[in-house]
Amino acid sequence: MKQFLQLSAMIPAFLLLIAMSDHPTLPQKAIFGSGANNPAGICLVLKNDQTFSYQDLSNPKKPIRVHGTWNWKHDKVVLHSEVDSPNFHKKWTISEDGNVVKSRKGMTFYSLHRSDCK
Repeated sequence: MKQFLQLSAMIPAFLLLIAMSDHPTLPQKAIFGSGANNPAGICLVLKNDQTFSYQDLSNPKKPIRVHGTWNWKHDKVVLHSEVDSPNFHKKWTISEDGNVVKSRKGMTFYSLHRSDCK
């Protein structure tokens, strides 16, 4: 019984600790891209006013260009688009140093580095 009480007291403390963890700090405008030499033309721009723009030109027949708002949910940036796009990567993880964002949707994995977009 004593172990149960200790464990039940530790769980809320652990959850509170996780909830208070710091997110990577972003500059006024963080630009992440697939690189100037990559023809995919993938670009994510996050602004401090919690707006974003995203483009994915990897499929010329179905280019994706969306914008909207973003917020933190646990350790991920969640993008909320004003236009619905079924192939749109909505959840991104930012590295601790803030130089890389990663996303996975199905079997598609993206890693974008801090850079200028085309």
